[in-house]
Amino acid sequence: MSAKDRIITYLRDVNPDVIAASPDPARLELRAVLDSVDMLDFIVFLEDAFSIDITDEEVVSRNFGTVDSSTRFIAAKSATE
Repeated sequence: MSAKDRIITYLRDVNPDVIAASPDPARLELRAVLDSVDMLDFIVFLEDAFSIDITDEEVVSRNFGTVDSSTRFIAAKSATE
């Protein structure tokens, strides 16, 4: 399963209605799916699932605005760790 698919599956578990209603979940803005507590859980999920460390400074909309931006961030982060 690709990183993008793993993220969409995680988000579907958190908020299935929003994911089901989206014509393109990869472009869905994460703030539409996750509240602030869910975002913290999402970061922990990413760290565990992809064996990466995410700093507070990296938790910005550029990296976590959409599923696509999160997937790009994970790919870049995995390449450097």
